[in-house]
Amino acid sequence: MSVPATPAGQLRFTAILAGGAVSALCILWLLRGLPLGGAAMWLSPLPLLAVALTFGVADAGLALLVAALPLLLLAGWHAMVSHMLTVGLPVLLCSALGLAVPPGSPPRLGLPVVALAMLGALVFLLVGLAMMDQPGGLHGWLLAEFQAQIQAMVSQGARQGAQPPNAETLAKLAQMAHLAAHALPVAMGFWYLGAMALNATLAQRLVQRFGLGQRPPVLFKALELPRWFWPLPLLLAALVLVLPEGPRYLAGGVAEILLLPFLMVGLAVVHTAAGRASSPRLALFAFYLAFFVLLPVMLVVIGLGFAERWANLRGRISARANSGTRDPPEDRT
Repeated sequence: MSVPATPAGQLRFTAILAGGAVSALCILWLLRGLPLGGAAMWLSPLPLLAVALTFGVADAGLALLVAALPLLLLAGWHAMVSHMLTVGLPVLLCSALGLAVPPGSPPRLGLPVVALAMLGALVFLLVGLAMMDQPGGLHGWLLAEFQAQIQAMVSQGARQGAQPPNAETLAKLAQMAHLAAHALPVAMGFWYLGAMALNATLAQRLVQRFGLGQRPPVLFKALELPRWFWPLPLLLAALVLVLPEGPRYLAGGVAEILLLPFLMVGLAVVHTAAGRASSPRLALFAFYLAFFVLLPVMLVVIGLGFAERWANLRGRISARANSGTRDPPEDRT
């Protein structure tokens, strides 16, 4: 179907070219070691999502192909394939699922969130299966890599005349290596969910600001997960208790990634509650400060996400603020 000759339609091809070029530039910025390269990488999905929200998923796919060319020429095929798998595929997946709604309806949120979590879990599982021939599997390989880096740091310090670390320090470094290995699945999940959620929010505001939005904005506080998804992390957590060490690490990592959608539901509950505070922005600032500093806060938020399924926390909060409203808007597909 042709795009109407509206201001948005006239910008279509320019947006496709610019979206792909900017997304590729963000990755090249990181690969060239330029300042704030990590931040640029996190923003690489933004232009592709903006194209998807304005013109549709097919045009976002064209923008992804535009991004592939400079990455192939300037950074090689591995950078191009990595960009397609870690940026392009999640963008197209969440856009296709989120925008598959009747015209004039806001994008869906629940199903894209679940799909991104499952994509991150699948990538982690495939990496783990590919490393099964290593001693200890993926977990053993990660520990060996971290310990090798620690040993290299110790050797470099010794060459520079630094005092060698004592046994207690070495034990703490080994413990840090174990923690880093167990943090890998969460880090992968945060990329597929956290980066996409951040960029989708920014892209939505961007297209609305320039009057290019074709749909009402999606409301994060209305996030609802599909009913069929709720038991999956619990079943995997039960498997962790009976599996041997190698498969246990993979099952535990997949379970951790699949818990992240419940973290997002818990955050939606927190945002709903903060809306009732005298200073919502101050309340959210204090919460996120504690959230990023204290691990137990994250666990409590995940618990809120599970409790929301049965206790309807957001509905109760809204009922107290607005006497006629008990249930939040639903998005259970």
